[in-house]
Amino acid sequence: MQWKNAQRFDARMHRFAAEAYARCVDWFGPPDDPQRPYQLICSRMMGLQGNHCVYNWLLHCYGLFIAHDERFEEICSSIGHEMSHRVTMCRPGLHKQPWINETLAHLVSAWFLHEQGYADYVRTLEAFYVKQPGQVDITQFKTTQKRRGILVGLRNEQYPPEFAQWTWRLAMALSILLPSQYLCRLVGAASLNAWVEALPSEYHPPVCHLLELPDAPAFPESAPLYHAYGRAMEILGKTAEARAAYEHSLLLEPDEAGKL
Repeated sequence: MQWKNAQRFDARMHRFAAEAYARCVDWFGPPDDPQRPYQLICSRMMGLQGNHCVYNWLLHCYGLFIAHDERFEEICSSIGHEMSHRVTMCRPGLHKQPWINETLAHLVSAWFLHEQGYADYVRTLEAFYVKQPGQVDITQFKTTQKRRGILVGLRNEQYPPEFAQWTWRLAMALSILLPSQYLCRLVGAASLNAWVEALPSEYHPPVCHLLELPDAPAFPESAPLYHAYGRAMEILGKTAEARAAYEHSLLLEPDEAGKL
């Protein structure tokens, strides 16, 4: 069965979707409901704004609503983003929290764009979000809940205005500190503490401090680690913390001063 008013996407879009599904399975493992199909649907044909992933219990099918009037690389980004939701939606775990769910989806979007040859577009997006004013309020970010309701969905107002740029900035900051395979383990993790504890010990201090977890361990005396943490803090708009980390990295490795 088809979604009513679903617009047919061309073969290239369907190829992108199939590749995005396969890569999300590679990154996160298979979904708990692999038997359920998905369809690409043009958002505006359904009277919606933005991009969404929705499961239709009557059709037993996922709808990936994509803003089809965007540029091609934007469509590719949206397909990667929404496909991550399709693959992980039925799996229990930490990623069900909105801030983690959307941060992971932005990571998938960036990874998928790189693989599809749109690295320049990723750099453009990252440069845009890095320039956004203000700090990412981690405490507020972690407690943000998705708004519900028909009008909210129609207007694409499920989250506060700053939420999208915060997810991009946190995704970028975490990518500086952690290899992708550790970020993927957020899917299915029992808790944030359990996920951190499963990381190699050298990652505990920067990740705990970045996510403002209690009882964060002290940093080891490592110049590269301090420098990476400084860059992550800079992306989050926390200039004082970034400056302190950069300065400490130079104390540990003064010969690198001219390279920063």
